[in-house]
Amino acid sequence: MARKLLLEIIEAFPQADPASEFYDEEINGCEAVNFLSRFIPQIREYLDAPPPKVAVVLEGGLVQCLTSDRPKDVPPMTFMVIDYDTEGTTPEETVEVPQGNGETSEAFARILELGQAAIDLDAVFEQLKEK
Repeated sequence: MARKLLLEIIEAFPQADPASEFYDEEINGCEAVNFLSRFIPQIREYLDAPPPKVAVVLEGGLVQCLTSDRPKDVPPMTFMVIDYDTEGTTPEETVEVPQGNGETSEAFARILELGQAAIDLDAVFEQLKEK
């Protein structure tokens, strides 16, 4: 939601965007107020909402998926799984991971996308809070 709103602001007011050919042109104050009036309720809803819950789901020691109750509210990011246990992998599935000491280590690695939760993350969260 936040990213979508920011993009809409840039599109509505290219005069304030340094990357726009219209940068530094005058902005009509009435248009700006009307625009913001339409979006303030959505902004308030977003700000008042609890943070999204994200879960890393494993089975048999392997990451199966990354899931969230509100994936569209998670800022864009790249998720990588890096597993130094390469037993049973092929050379095509491994990468060299630079270590802090300048050496490299072989690891199984893949990129995962964050998906919509098909499980009840709120219920799991509540149980974890009780422990």
